[in-house]
Amino acid sequence: MPTITDWTDLTRFPREIRTPAMRVIGKDFDKPILVGSGLFRITDDGSFEFEMIGTAPDLRHSLSWLTKVRENQYDPALRCRLVFETGDGLHCNGGWIEPHMQPIEGGQPGQMLCRGKSDTLLVGGLPGNASRPSIALCIAIPRSRRSFYAFHHFAGERHDLDLLGTTIRFEFDSETSILSVTAATSDSLQIPYAENWLAEPFRIMFGELIYPKLVHRDFGNGSATVGLRDFDDGRRLPHWVGLWRGKGYLADRAAFWKMYGHLLVRLASSNDSDGEPCFEANLITRHYEEIIHSALGSRRVWVLTIASTVEALALELFPRKTKDTTPDEKAINELAAHIDKWSGDHDLKSAAIRAVKGKADLTVAKGLRHLAGDGRVSTAGVKAWDYVRNRVMHGALVSIDSDKEEDDRILAMIELVHELTDEILRRSLPMPTSMDPLMAAEQAENALTNG
Repeated sequence: MPTITDWTDLTRFPREIRTPAMRVIGKDFDKPILVGSGLFRITDDGSFEFEMIGTAPDLRHSLSWLTKVRENQYDPALRCRLVFETGDGLHCNGGWIEPHMQPIEGGQPGQMLCRGKSDTLLVGGLPGNASRPSIALCIAIPRSRRSFYAFHHFAGERHDLDLLGTTIRFEFDSETSILSVTAATSDSLQIPYAENWLAEPFRIMFGELIYPKLVHRDFGNGSATVGLRDFDDGRRLPHWVGLWRGKGYLADRAAFWKMYGHLLVRLASSNDSDGEPCFEANLITRHYEEIIHSALGSRRVWVLTIASTVEALALELFPRKTKDTTPDEKAINELAAHIDKWSGDHDLKSAAIRAVKGKADLTVAKGLRHLAGDGRVSTAGVKAWDYVRNRVMHGALVSIDSDKEEDDRILAMIELVHELTDEILRRSLPMPTSMDPLMAAEQAENALTNG
């Protein structure tokens, strides 16, 4: 069976795959729109494009389908897919495409030239193990990133992490800038979820858009697939977004892998609204991704996105309709009853009753103040968020240029995001202060395994 190192050349660009049999189809089992031969190319920036010459087996069907695609561009059921075979018999899926077709001048009747871009490459029909399924990832890490130096220090020499009923192995090759992650699957780490979960903690830890470039899935039944994804983000991103921070950034190897393990267990133990494991990114990860994307916008976009993330994370801790235990509930009810006896304007009376009863609700602002009072988050971060909430989120502009006061406010809110993330993780995997995160992760793993 090919090892992950046999496939890393797919992450080196450009590369071309010539195919004698290429098809554009409208649905997985529908009649093809175009059939022919062509070229699938991995470009020098890691994206995918294709070119083929073919004919439409049923021209009326093909033109009708392409018309539907143009008229209903937001309907995912009408997207086109590219499939092809290599000369040595491998079956490939080129993912979703938007084909651009035109007749070939001087060509054979009905012959068309089709070009377009693709979002992925999946190679099937590969030999695999006949025993335990496994997953392997290749993650390309640009040398300009802070994560490059962290992986060089913490995974330059192989690191094994025993978690979720399996051993996860990390190896970083500084020459190729490739981080390899491999693991046998387990009840708590299964295909296809594992391929997303294993990279997801790094996006939170570094504040960088770190996704697998290559995924090798071994199904344990003698078959395997290799998938290559179109994602290469070469932007220079602000270092302050990531959760992995502090003086031990390049020194504390144990703490680095403890944080990773803690995050991974949180992701693996989260379910979607149907009670199924989450294939898409976790809500916490998505908020960090939004902050990363906002870093290319204006300072106002930064501030609004960070402030919104603070509120979203706080709602993870204090969901709406959570009651505040500190007010005197009896006194609140008595005052509300007293107001209700007033015979004046009904709307004014109702507003007063709502205001009084609202004292029993644990709002985001109250929750943050409670956390600050308990020493869980910084007072400076809560004050910065409260300032933004009352001014910037209600129309006030921020400075176009860097301003010390506003910069300090932004950094305080980012630290509040980190502190809230820490608190969410602490509550999801309860641990006393004397217990390290990996020990807590192991306890959570046992709880998951034992139901």
